[in-house]
Amino acid sequence: MRAPVIATLVLLAACGSRTPVPAPAEPDSPDASACRAESRDNPERSRLMATRFDQNAIEVDRQIEAANLRAYRDCLRRRGAVDSGGVERVRR
Repeated sequence: MRAPVIATLVLLAACGSRTPVPAPAEPDSPDASACRAESRDNPERSRLMATRFDQNAIEVDRQIEAANLRAYRDCLRRRGAVDSGGVERVRR
């Protein structure tokens, strides 16, 4: 009885992802490359990673994704590569 339960739990654990979703892929321009690097070095991302543990991983991963995207878009705007405005992404 325990073997199927343990096997199921192991398989479910293997399906989970522990890495945050990267910034969306944009055309490979020098600005996009620099902004992707800047979004990875974002202090907000580092702060959120320090608060991440198993019980809150999903929520923190969402916050990290949002912080990465914010930093990436802000960087592109500062460089003049993207117009400000547009449609705000759906919040969960």
